[in-house]
Amino acid sequence: MRRRFMLLVCGFLMLSLLLPFQADAAGTDPETRLFQVDGIILDFDENRIAWKQPGYHEVLWLYNRTDKSQIKIFDPSETGAYYPIGIHLARLSAEGVFYSHSRGLGYYGSALQGWDEHSGDLHEVNGNFAVFTNGVANLATGEFRTLPTSGLEFASYIQFDLSIDGTVVYTDPDPTSESGLYKSLPDGTLTTYAPSSNYRAYSGAMTDGKNIIYKALARDDGSDSKWSLQVRSANGEITTVAQNAEDQWSDPQTSYQINNGWIAYREYDAEKDRWILYARSPEGVERQVFATDGAWNGPPLSIKKLGPDGTVAYKLGDTTYIHSAQVGKLLYSFSGPGELEYREHVFAGGPWYRVDGGSLYSIQVAYPEAPQWPEGDVLTVTGVTYNSVHLNWLPARDETGVDEYMVFQNNTLLETLNGDVNSYEVKGLSPNSSYLFSLVAVDAAGNQSVKQEATITTAAYATPGSFQLSDSRTYSDGWYNYEFSLYYGYISSSGQELSGSWSPPEDFRGVVKVSMGSPEGEDYDLSLETVGEGNRTTEDTTKLPDGTEFSAAEVPEGYRAEWRVKGHTDKDYSPDKKVFVYVSIKYDNH
Repeated sequence: MRRRFMLLVCGFLMLSLLLPFQADAAGTDPETRLFQVDGIILDFDENRIAWKQPGYHEVLWLYNRTDKSQIKIFDPSETGAYYPIGIHLARLSAEGVFYSHSRGLGYYGSALQGWDEHSGDLHEVNGNFAVFTNGVANLATGEFRTLPTSGLEFASYIQFDLSIDGTVVYTDPDPTSESGLYKSLPDGTLTTYAPSSNYRAYSGAMTDGKNIIYKALARDDGSDSKWSLQVRSANGEITTVAQNAEDQWSDPQTSYQINNGWIAYREYDAEKDRWILYARSPEGVERQVFATDGAWNGPPLSIKKLGPDGTVAYKLGDTTYIHSAQVGKLLYSFSGPGELEYREHVFAGGPWYRVDGGSLYSIQVAYPEAPQWPEGDVLTVTGVTYNSVHLNWLPARDETGVDEYMVFQNNTLLETLNGDVNSYEVKGLSPNSSYLFSLVAVDAAGNQSVKQEATITTAAYATPGSFQLSDSRTYSDGWYNYEFSLYYGYISSSGQELSGSWSPPEDFRGVVKVSMGSPEGEDYDLSLETVGEGNRTTEDTTKLPDGTEFSAAEVPEGYRAEWRVKGHTDKDYSPDKKVFVYVSIKYDNH
């Protein structure tokens, strides 16, 4: 009886060591321990935790948070292995878990497609995609594509980045030679970006799904070569972020990152012997996040993670910091053991976590409350001309009040306005061109709202002295022919006239009716004349109560009708405000 009791006790203790448990309830401490196992947590997502149990042979377990069940994934003792086998890593895919150990690579989960023993070493897993030495596997469809010239089997450090949709960006394995930049899409389409004439090599490519960030080596003239940090947007526009980037051997992940248009990068200031961490917004606004003391002799400042809202996590020494680049404020820090992890939509409370051996902690970061926009069309555009527009917006709401509005043109800061301003005229635009305008509200603490955006196309430029046709229509009822035309133009200088004319076809005669109006109330005059056989007859013009002017004329065969618009005085003109002329013509040969 005593022996049976001892066996039950031992069995219960062993089970309690293996099964994870929720140790702490949420309190005032920013960190809450969510799970703890008697081992080391290797990976986790919203439903699963992969961890290894130490021992002579390390055992890999997969814990399911949904039903609190646990499965043994790999136990070397069950394979008859004599020498100790350790688990090196485990990566959760959408449907299973990849793991590597002292003897090779394994997979556990639903029927796996696109991978076999010939795929090579595992480098990265993201959702349903995995990068191996020999290419990329779509684990859901079974498709496998190669990455030409990637040289992953020779690279001393990783030169690629895998997106959740399966897109891979990478550079050649030797960044000191003529190395290019590559983008491989899930359908196998490969785009190559060869270095321009000013550069000879690319290195350390990463992407946020739209933009690609990488280092570019300038062609040297006999002096030391220089690396710069560049970003290539989805439309191919290249922006240099830093002129003196780190060399090709630095780890890209700890040197710079990109997420949702935000960029975080570190730079060494040789003059002051210090490291500086910068954050750059999608609109190109750059802020210094942190700078080390010049006397610092420890490990360099390293970037841990960049969030989609510009939150930067970085590490210096044994301390990890979480900083909001939007407001320029330190949100949290911790020292000692444990690694910071970022997961979206995993646990309630936020995306930041700390893994310390077998313990998983959530970090409750208090994000500052940013100004909020009302519902509906917040940002609207009016008064579009060939070189200007008016931006109008509804006021943002904030507990402490809106301090300022930042207006951006094509993601470049155009103007900073006071918080009581709700409109802005943009001038100096190009005719018939498309522009993206963005608006951000900022409160006194520096909290920034989400962007409001509007895209417009400016009007075509009307040559001085001529009308531009806006719309027209013609038809015939079998007896009469009809033409309807709408023109617009600009009286852009003192004394300028806009004119147009119509002549009936041979053997035809007609009636011309002309209306002129200025939507913005400019004081212009309309005149209509009938000209032919040496005669010029001025027709009467009627001014309607709404400011529109109207005139009509019969046009005999061989004559023509001429209409003109000019300022009422020499001071009545505007290069930005349209004048419209509507012409109705009815003609026949009966």
